[in-house]
Amino acid sequence: MLKSATVYDRLDALIAAAKANEVSLAVFRPTRVLDFVWENEDREWDPAKVFDAFVRTDLHFFLGTTQQFHFVAPNPWVIVGVFPIPHEGQPDLFEGGT
Repeated sequence: MLKSATVYDRLDALIAAAKANEVSLAVFRPTRVLDFVWENEDREWDPAKVFDAFVRTDLHFFLGTTQQFHFVAPNPWVIVGVFPIPHEGQPDLFEGGT
């Protein structure tokens, strides 16, 4: 998917595209994670551990806009999903060699 999708690295370009009604779903790669805000829920998990994993991993976010705030919010984007980039190993230099 990442080979065919545009991967954005600047929110200002995404915000402008949303306001122009050009984009409502996007893949975003942050240059750095500044903060991690969460809502409590029933299942137990360690937010500090998740934040640590976020800052050490090459993350990409699926972003989407909500119809209600698409044109009016200063930043209409919300994180729909998070995924790390799969590791692509170097091909075996001796594979099929002589």
